[in-house]
Amino acid sequence: MVAARSVAHYYVKGPKSERWSLKFHIKRDIYYYGGKYLSEKPLTEDAIHLLNVQDFAAKLRKTDLPHTTIPAELGTYVESSFAVSDIEIDPTKFAGIGGVAEKRLVEMAQNDKTSHGRSRIQFDLIVSNLAQTELAKHGVRSQDMLEIKPVLARERIVLYLHGGGYMYGSPASHRKHVANMAAMTGARTMVIDYRLAPLNLFPAQLLDALYSFLYLLDQGFRQEDIILAGESAGGNLVLVLALLLRHMGIGNVRGLVLISPWVDLSCTCRSAVENTKFDYLSMPVVEFPQNPGRMFFAPGRKLTEDLVAELRHPLVSPLYGDFSNFPPTLIQAGTREVLYDDIVQLSEKIVSQNTHDTTNVVFEAYDDMVHVFQQFEELPDTEVAFASIGKFVRSL
Repeated sequence: MVAARSVAHYYVKGPKSERWSLKFHIKRDIYYYGGKYLSEKPLTEDAIHLLNVQDFAAKLRKTDLPHTTIPAELGTYVESSFAVSDIEIDPTKFAGIGGVAEKRLVEMAQNDKTSHGRSRIQFDLIVSNLAQTELAKHGVRSQDMLEIKPVLARERIVLYLHGGGYMYGSPASHRKHVANMAAMTGARTMVIDYRLAPLNLFPAQLLDALYSFLYLLDQGFRQEDIILAGESAGGNLVLVLALLLRHMGIGNVRGLVLISPWVDLSCTCRSAVENTKFDYLSMPVVEFPQNPGRMFFAPGRKLTEDLVAELRHPLVSPLYGDFSNFPPTLIQAGTREVLYDDIVQLSEKIVSQNTHDTTNVVFEAYDDMVHVFQQFEELPDTEVAFASIGKFVRSL
């Protein structure tokens, strides 16, 4: 564990013209969170009954994020899966979570055990060349590296939860992005294929993350050797999983890596408006019926004070959670992203609730950068950010 708490702000400079040119390219060419479809058929609250979730989901699948590959110079991966029926969850551990979140968790965990429930969870295990080299020094065979089993005593592993507004993405779409990160950490990395909205509503994604964490424990990894990492909606999922594990009495993981985490699904921060002209990310206000948070939590339901309150439950919007005695956490954000203010507030809250000397909180703000800029390899900031992640993970 890191011995002392620190808060670091990194403002990484670079040629402005280069950054603006890239951002224009991003804004024009990247398909973002259903923005194209939403602009074609905007709905009002009065017309919310016209929302067809099945049609909406079908359009999402047609425009899902493309699959990527891992270059040989980065490493390799293997696709695998595990049976949900092999994972034991005691629903009584959810008692006290409160509200709709608790009710849904109990009901879905019970339904997943039926013949019509969740059967298997697919995942990628990514092994970077650096991890292969370091493990080989200890006599680990290549074939053993491609199995989800600890190959060394107290081996650390990263459980990565991908982004995509809870409506897009998969291990296949994030292979190269995660491989770039894994190449700096030296740790093997598991990327899960969690259920997507709007056909699978909260807490399906959280349960899939919980199943995967418990699967790692069943395979022999210790919780204190597991690092949770994710970007955007995956960052949200990392945080709520960490909060849920603590509520269930399982305890803390080794550390967290949060890349542009989506922490408030009610999305009321000032930067959501001010940075719209800079960021490629489309984040419609919560008053919009096809807002990603509403499509994830309650598609087709009219916006009320009760719904806003439910969206601010800590296991939905972790910004409202209790972070006391939290594990070491690295947070990266771009100052030009629409989620920036919420992310700053998250970092300040974690710091304020962890004043003892065993917690390390590092917040890195990258000047003039957009949402999850780490996916754009052309940027010099990307190399700096991944190197920082590698340093952080190795320091835990």
